[in-house]
Amino acid sequence: MENKIHNLKLVGEKVNNLIIKPNEVFSFWKLIGKPNDKNGFKKGRNLIDGKVSDDFGGGICQFSSILYHLALQTGFKIIERHAHSLDIYEEHERFTPLGAYATVVFGYKDLQFQNIYDFPIQFKSEISEDEIKLSAFSEDKIHINEVKFDYHIVENGVEVQTLVDDELLFKNYYKRL
Repeated sequence: MENKIHNLKLVGEKVNNLIIKPNEVFSFWKLIGKPNDKNGFKKGRNLIDGKVSDDFGGGICQFSSILYHLALQTGFKIIERHAHSLDIYEEHERFTPLGAYATVVFGYKDLQFQNIYDFPIQFKSEISEDEIKLSAFSEDKIHINEVKFDYHIVENGVEVQTLVDDELLFKNYYKRL
């Protein structure tokens, strides 16, 4: 857990005060860089090919997922996002709703979105031992979308539909252990 918090704080520092200009595309990996010991990351829990393992940068999917959820709420255009293939959490353990997960794997899976507004938007990030706060700010009004995740139990898993202002945006399947 200590390594995960360390990794989350590294990511949070890079995102804090970040400004995304009009039409600019944000790339998680372009900003964060390779999660290795040289870049200050520690080993933590990762999900790779449906299996739990330890690797550098473990736990940072928690941040990318919260960032993705904020991007949905603020109306950014989602360019690239990957869902986890496995749901390892019980409902009371979730850090974002199932369906808001955005897994990132360096060189393979990125989180990218574009600022569709004609004004810049700035992110603010605070990481503590038990909380991640992520906010978007602008001098102009940002429309906040209503984001819903509809769950449907299917064989060996859960299908989740992501609805933004009642429009179907994504459909994902999560295998249950």
